Amino acid sequence: MQNIFLKNIKFTSIKSIFSCIAASKNISRAEISEKTHLSVVTVGKIVDALIDLDIVHQSKVRRPVAGRRAGVLNVNKQKYVIIFDLTLYNFKAIALDLTLNTIDSYDFKYDNLTTFTENLTSFIKKSKAFFFKKFSEENCIGIGTTVPGTYDKEADSVRSPQMPEMIVVPIREIFEKHFPKNIIQVESNVISAGRINVEEAEEFANKDIVYLYFGNHSVSGAHFINGELVGGRSNSACDFGRMILDADITLEERFRLCKSENDCAPLLAGAVYNIFKIISPHSFIFEYDLSYKTEKLNDLIEDILIQKYKLPKPYIPEFVPATFKLKNSHCGLAITIRENWIKKMALDD
Repeated sequence: MQNIFLKNIKFTSIKSIFSCIAASKNISRAEISEKTHLSVVTVGKIVDALIDLDIVHQSKVRRPVAGRRAGVLNVNKQKYVIIFDLTLYNFKAIALDLTLNTIDSYDFKYDNLTTFTENLTSFIKKSKAFFFKKFSEENCIGIGTTVPGTYDKEADSVRSPQMPEMIVVPIREIFEKHFPKNIIQVESNVISAGRINVEEAEEFANKDIVYLYFGNHSVSGAHFINGELVGGRSNSACDFGRMILDADITLEERFRLCKSENDCAPLLAGAVYNIFKIISPHSFIFEYDLSYKTEKLNDLIEDILIQKYKLPKPYIPEFVPATFKLKNSHCGLAITIRENWIKKMALDD
């Protein structure tokens, strides 16, 4: 069995090869070897195993070449993941293929006359019927749920100022009742958005990167080292909005009072300086979702770091605008589910 062979291979190599294939419409083994810096022999063995597992497909080329190594590769687009977005009361479900392209979606209108749990249950049932009528249930590799706050895995609850009902709703338990055969992943939308943005960064697998989200009502973020999430209890170690400032006020509470980029720049510069002194990341990824202009905000923050905090410019981490917005966090969660599925397929007995 090919998965016995894959057990002897570092999963980072398997993941790297699959990611190359997923990011390309068609790609050859030689091109994968060049991009991943893995030998053609290693690439060939892993690709053959992924083909046997029906994770990757091979297409013929115009000039026939003897042996199985001929042809170009692409992922099995029949496989898909469903992401249930619970970040707004009008829930939404999105189905994505293995290349992270959206193949369909379902919108749910929240009924204020019934409870949150009743709405959630109705949403899951209707979404499940909608997708499984169109797509094979067997091809669904996993179920993801993005939530608007910190998810406590042990308590199976969400701390969310936007949706306080979630603190007493067992999110994962409810989804497992409806999808007992699928991988279930519940995650903060901020962590998911951070992951997809980090994976867009150059050489992210060798870097220490902090993603920061600043919204009108919330401040949060996530920390990734070599592409892996750094999380404390309930993955809330980098819930930067809860940073305590003077007079026992949090960064998030103070930030809500800001009305312009000139108003918030000193506050954010102080927060960035604190994070830098503790973590010293290679770069910060900023996402601003505010009602006022933010075009000059990164420059203002950098000027304050230099002038007030005496941080030499060469030592200031790179400031990068977010490529994927928080509303696209379903892509980041789909990456996690895709990775977990491939690991299970490749490494299980």
